[in-house]
Amino acid sequence: MNFIEKYNLLINQKLQELIQIYIKERNTNQIGNLFVNISDINNINIQYIKEVDIPEKIREDIKNKHKQNKEKPSIIYSFIYDNNDSIILEIDLDSYKI
Repeated sequence: MNFIEKYNLLINQKLQELIQIYIKERNTNQIGNLFVNISDINNINIQYIKEVDIPEKIREDIKNKHKQNKEKPSIIYSFIYDNNDSIILEIDLDSYKI
């Protein structure tokens, strides 16, 4: 299964769970983002990483997305990756009903 297929499967089956994990972690910890490893789609690894601990390049990419969407503070970002590819997922909490 390629990255896009795994990504689509994640979105279709786990989006609500990702949002719930993010909200719980954000309320408990400092500002951060979810890092979701989909290398093994049957064993997805989800981690909440505090902003200060995010690798610099990824942190800068996420900050740039925040700047682009500064009018939408309801958008959350998750770093989705496997062994070969990655993408920053944007989820607008205002338009998604849990």
